[in-house]
Amino acid sequence: MSDEAVKVRPCQACGKDCTGQPRIKDKKGRYLHKACYEKAKAKAKAKKEAALAAAEKEAEDIYGLEEAEPALSEDMFGDLPSQEEQIPQGFNTVVAQSTQDSAKKERRKKVSAGAAMAGASWVLALVGACGGGLLGIIAWSIKVNLIEREYYFALLGVGFLVGTGAALLSGSRKGVMSGMIAACVALAATPLAIVTAYAVLIDEQITESVTTQSANWEETWMTDLEAKTLLAGWASLRAERQDVTLEWPSGYSFETAYEFLHHPRSITGPIRDEWNAMDEVARERKKDEIVEEREVSNLADQWAYQKEEAGEQLNWPQGMSYVDAYLIEDYPQDLVASARTYWNEMSRAEQVQHVTASYERFGAMMSSPEGTVALMESELETKHLLWYGGMIILSVITAFGIGSGMSTDEETA
Repeated sequence: MSDEAVKVRPCQACGKDCTGQPRIKDKKGRYLHKACYEKAKAKAKAKKEAALAAAEKEAEDIYGLEEAEPALSEDMFGDLPSQEEQIPQGFNTVVAQSTQDSAKKERRKKVSAGAAMAGASWVLALVGACGGGLLGIIAWSIKVNLIEREYYFALLGVGFLVGTGAALLSGSRKGVMSGMIAACVALAATPLAIVTAYAVLIDEQITESVTTQSANWEETWMTDLEAKTLLAGWASLRAERQDVTLEWPSGYSFETAYEFLHHPRSITGPIRDEWNAMDEVARERKKDEIVEEREVSNLADQWAYQKEEAGEQLNWPQGMSYVDAYLIEDYPQDLVASARTYWNEMSRAEQVQHVTASYERFGAMMSSPEGTVALMESELETKHLLWYGGMIILSVITAFGIGSGMSTDEETA
């Protein structure tokens, strides 16, 4: 009898001797009854759809073959199933599912990271576009006020700066989205640049006028031409209210006539003749009367507004209201009388201070967005508006082209 015949070979499953019985052997020399193996295999096969944790626990509790199974020899047991078949199928399924879940999680992480990067780049594009728009507004306003002329094509510079800002801050991710952001900002920044330039120009002109004229108001309120222009405006309105047919110069009306020669000749002729017939003293006296009428009307207008806001009932002339009132005779006569007394009780220095303050308030009102837009509407002709509209469109296109760049990295990154 050989040494192998008498040597004890305990089964890893039941602990009994496997000597002389059908068995399997792993690389570490451990044995398992074939019957024990088949029994364990049947149980594992019945649980193949179980979860990984349950499958591993079952294999350890029943047969403890985690290390032995991979080492089964097909040369010794050719009639036994292959190594792949010996491993519980549930284990393979759970491992595959776990691998798929890990891959999905990794993909989700990448997608989330990409979305976060894209969102950050779009925010940066917006910041850059707004910065470029602000710079464009400032540059356009400075240009208009320095040369006091508008070169419409220079408005494209606003779109250029907006697009450049968006492209620079979005970096390699510039594309359609950054271009759209730049276009939207340019659509707002370009008209704002136009209005801002007008507002600054109006404010500077009024400030300069007040500064220049206030030094002379102690001696004379206005030039001869300014005095005649005011008289022509009042005379034109009074004539229209009396249904007198006026022949206005082409393109002008009471609302758009800002110069003496903008008024009808039937109005300007008599005023010119009367003015030329006066001596210097009479002209200065007339200027004092003109300023008094203007300032009394302004005071009456201001007080009427305050009283109506407070809920007081005013005795307006027939057919007049606060909305329609403009001439001195349009206002309640008690207010006019009080305003006239208030004006005449002032010294010349106090009157100068009052008029200066009035001009400053007027300048603030006209340089506000509402006042500037209203003034632009009254002054600009249709051709100017068309030019502005065309330049705004081209500025938006420029901003989109530069803001999007030549790549669409954001779609492929």
